[in-house]
Amino acid sequence: ITADGLMFYARVRGPEMTDEPPVDLAERTATGVAELAALLLGGLPRTSTTMVEGGTGTGKTLMGLHFLLEGARRGEPGILFALEETPAQIRAVAKTFGWDLAPLEAQGLFSISYSSPVERSTDRFLDEALRQVARVGARHAVLDSLTSMSFGVLSPRRFRELVYALTKHLRAAGVTVLMMVEVPELLGTAQLTSHGVSSIADNLIVLRYVEVDGRLERVVFVLKARGIGHTTELRRLLID
Repeated sequence: ITADGLMFYARVRGPEMTDEPPVDLAERTATGVAELAALLLGGLPRTSTTMVEGGTGTGKTLMGLHFLLEGARRGEPGILFALEETPAQIRAVAKTFGWDLAPLEAQGLFSISYSSPVERSTDRFLDEALRQVARVGARHAVLDSLTSMSFGVLSPRRFRELVYALTKHLRAAGVTVLMMVEVPELLGTAQLTSHGVSSIADNLIVLRYVEVDGRLERVVFVLKARGIGHTTELRRLLID
């Protein structure tokens, strides 16, 4: 309800199965991090959905930026759905790593869509997200993060419906998706998110801390990669 009157949005639902394009697991998309692509034996399957789980400060947002920037360098537009950091904060973080987003934004190769997670309307969010993907012709999308998105959705069921519908619609649109999820554990046994949506993702990448000689180190490993081979060992993750 606005000063202009009433706006109506279609209820959250998945696309018709006839809208789903053929899936070719041999067709991969670059992650922007060569070593991560090696863990996946060639990169992420195109149009797949990947969940990146990790504690605070493990590098989830940076991994998403690498993914979008690599796509932009290849001429494939990408969009970052930010629910935590504002566009100004994201541009400032990128700048500290030597990434100037302005030229890519001007060319339509990189877009930032920020919305507050407070009092989230699932129907409106899905409708607006799909409109923005179509507007920029996005081939890559990052949602940062599902954790913040869940804060504004009162019903766990509605939240799972939103995540499921969003991933299926984006697949039908030919978009490869990364979704970030924060886990509360700092050290110790890693646990999957309690939001109940990890099974929706095709691939699951975990970032975590380990203690080595009295200092914290980051590690990364692939827990799941649907339909493709992947390595299972932990690798050190260095942010420099």
